[in-house]
Amino acid sequence: MSTANIKELESQLVQIKARLQSMFGKGSGSLEAISSVFDEQHELERKLAAVKGEAYAKPIDIGCVPSVSGSGETFIQAELSDAFIIFGAVAKTKESGGRYDDIGWAFVRLKHCQQSKFGYPNDEAFPGHPLYGKGFSGVGVFEVINSNWEQILREQNRISFPDSPPWPWELKHLIFAFKENVLECLVKDFEARIENRPFAELLAEATAKIVRD
Repeated sequence: MSTANIKELESQLVQIKARLQSMFGKGSGSLEAISSVFDEQHELERKLAAVKGEAYAKPIDIGCVPSVSGSGETFIQAELSDAFIIFGAVAKTKESGGRYDDIGWAFVRLKHCQQSKFGYPNDEAFPGHPLYGKGFSGVGVFEVINSNWEQILREQNRISFPDSPPWPWELKHLIFAFKENVLECLVKDFEARIENRPFAELLAEATAKIVRD
């Protein structure tokens, strides 16, 4: 894409930010309208990062999102095997009228998790995240496109094992952003399901799978 196209996207982004500032300043616009403009902003951020060849965060639909009031997230990993993240989940249902309702626990298996980071920042410190302003829009689940994390690990491995790749597949860089924590991980793939069983049972299942595998 040409420099002119990049400048056009940058101009559109400035205009959208001005619209949002105006809406907040005047106290005008419904929550749905403001949310829609934010969605436009984040999509433009992704487009701009993509044409520049930069990393950006793309939302993933796993059937739910973490609860913004606190999701009790628990992350479990042992060695370089599968890992698990369990968190309180909400979703829009037909009965909710567009609002998010509690739907139980999200039980996510992170297959062949090669590296992970779990903890800070919380939601108040999200603006300091490297992908904030590049599609990372807060609490939710994302895949990082154009991530260099896997390449860094491959280069580190090549020093000692120049002829032996560390794994035979490409990895996904995922972000699970919660109110109080962020999990970033490099995985082959993942699977997610919604559970209404007690948390203790889910924790026992995840632990048993790690021990068995």
